[in-house]
Amino acid sequence: GLRMKRIILLFLATGTIISALLLTGQAMKKEPVSVDVWTVQPVTASDTLMCSGTVERAGEKKIYASENGVVTQLLVKNGDHVEKGQTIAVLKALPQTSENSALQTYEQLWEEYQQTGVIPTGVDLTAITDSTSKEETQESSQAGEEISINSTTEGTVSGLSAEEGETVTAGSTLAVVAQDDSLRAVLYVNESLASQVEVGQRAEITGVGFPDITFEGEILSISDEAVQQASTTGKETVVEVVLQVLNPTDDIKPGYTIKAAITTKEIPDTALIPYTAVLADEDGQEYVYVVEDGKAVRKNITAETEFAQGLTISAPFAAGTKLILEPEQVQEGSWIQGREKEAFPDA
Repeated sequence: GLRMKRIILLFLATGTIISALLLTGQAMKKEPVSVDVWTVQPVTASDTLMCSGTVERAGEKKIYASENGVVTQLLVKNGDHVEKGQTIAVLKALPQTSENSALQTYEQLWEEYQQTGVIPTGVDLTAITDSTSKEETQESSQAGEEISINSTTEGTVSGLSAEEGETVTAGSTLAVVAQDDSLRAVLYVNESLASQVEVGQRAEITGVGFPDITFEGEILSISDEAVQQASTTGKETVVEVVLQVLNPTDDIKPGYTIKAAITTKEIPDTALIPYTAVLADEDGQEYVYVVEDGKAVRKNITAETEFAQGLTISAPFAAGTKLILEPEQVQEGSWIQGREKEAFPDA
């Protein structure tokens, strides 16, 4: 009887050890790797470029005095709506002199400097005056003749700078006419980034003057020339970019400082692969791990277009595919315990 008991105990002990080994092996085999997993879904892949600028009235036109003269009639006031060609003021012409001609040339150069930021160099005002004063005198109105000064655009008078009885010189600004409710933002883009910007690109406009509102904008023009501009780090070379403010309200005003996030590249509804999911082997082959039947499976990828947050690939994954984020600890065939995570929280 004792021998039989020992055999039974030994058998039971062996069975327990075998069971323990089997269970341990199974446990080892099924020990899951805990990772973040993103479920592939279509997103809008885009890159943005941030820059600062100032809001101003769009299509703002300055109306100049064509001759030296006295303002005999002022037919508009600030806030008046005017049509293109409408008479704003009437002047009585004064004799044209070389001194006045030089003043007019200087004022034109000053205007050009204010618009471009470039100081005219090598300009001899005397030479310009001497060469042009005779022609100008011949073409000028006779002293005492009445001259109508007309608006060159339709809009609202926003900067009337003349008064009746005032003497004005040729080339001086009499009024500013702004197109109704139309605003633009003038931005300065560093030369290293200017190649990313194209006419027609959209932008989101924000500013401290309207903290809870975002306006849409569209790039209207890009300057053909770069200019030097003072910055916090010294001088930088920038390109002027003009952005139309779409559907402005009273919340955004001329003179406000704004920030514009220009969308420089965009593909809607694409399966963007986050960079945090991408690995590369010794041969430079890029790959990701997807979860299939609870296990990690390696998938080689070929990049197509790169964006700030991720890349598109030549053979996109179907929506619903489980992609492992930060898979450095994962191996082919690893059991996966996945936590759902959003790969593009700002998208």
